[in-house]
Amino acid sequence: MRRSDAAGRSRRVRTPRRLVAVDLDGTLLDRQGKPHASDVAALRELRRRGVAVALATGRLYGGVLGAVRAIGLEGPVACADGSHLVDAENGRDLLHHGFEAGTLAGLRDRFAANTVTGFVLARDRVLHDARGHAFLDYVGIWSERMHRHEAAITDHPHWHADHVTALVGVGDQATITALHDTIVLEHGVNVQSVAFRVTLPVKVPGLEQPWSLLVRAPGPSKGTAVAWLAEHHGCTLDEVVVVGDWHNDVPMFKVAGRSFAMAQAPDDVKAVATDVLEASHATGGGIAEAARRAGLLP
Repeated sequence: MRRSDAAGRSRRVRTPRRLVAVDLDGTLLDRQGKPHASDVAALRELRRRGVAVALATGRLYGGVLGAVRAIGLEGPVACADGSHLVDAENGRDLLHHGFEAGTLAGLRDRFAANTVTGFVLARDRVLHDARGHAFLDYVGIWSERMHRHEAAITDHPHWHADHVTALVGVGDQATITALHDTIVLEHGVNVQSVAFRVTLPVKVPGLEQPWSLLVRAPGPSKGTAVAWLAEHHGCTLDEVVVVGDWHNDVPMFKVAGRSFAMAQAPDDVKAVATDVLEASHATGGGIAEAARRAGLLP
């Protein structure tokens, strides 16, 4: 766009290129993992109006394909909480944060010596062995692309730094927390590790209170991903609007100019957001509400 100054001279004025980045589970998707129709319509309308739209999710690329198709999304999507940025149209890698080779070798030894059921999140797919079969309904949230290895998962040929995005373990609380503590003690700042209780879609005999462990390389977050996306789309962070509902959304809440927390978000997540929505993952419409309140849609 060109404007004239007081002396009549022409000068170029940058037209803001707004970006909306949204979480999937608990935000765009309902409890059954289906996108809310009103939010899909809002995202499509934003794109029609020239607003850049991106996903920022903990899922792998293989777990976002349904949402990509529903929105008709083009351009980068941020997967694995910022560890992997991928071209939505063709799955091409744009940026991948893997483990250092020595760290990954040490993690492999720990998983091999432990009784937890281990999984490898390898860019767009989940790798598992026979022991992992009982938990596929749980790990399937990360990706619809699964690959079973007939030998132990720690013997999989893709267990090296070029492929591994994250590691997941499932077991009882004592085993998972002990493995988490050991990993943090041995690898410190070379990993991000979190242990948490989970509810399995299908109950596994002998596992009354299942816990899970997620280990990633240090540094990446949804915040670093949103910063990358903003630069890619040619906008400032002040021009970014984000919508999410969980603790892994906090880093992008902290960097974006406007951040909206879903109604069901924990209080400590809401406290970081600039705005709290009336809509929840049960009602849907949170993204549409955020777009209206941000002045991007009427």
